[in-house]
Amino acid sequence: STFIYREGFSYFNLGRASTASLLTLLVVSLISLVYIKKILQEDGPNA
Repeated sequence: STFIYREGFSYFNLGRASTASLLTLLVVSLISLVYIKKILQEDGPNA
């Protein structure tokens, strides 16, 4: 039964890790989108 418990715990940790990486990906993409918008807005009037 300890094996099953350990398996479940590792799966739980895996789920938590994947959720964290997904959140990090989301944040990074949002930040890059904001930067791209800023760069485009700065380039617009100058062009």
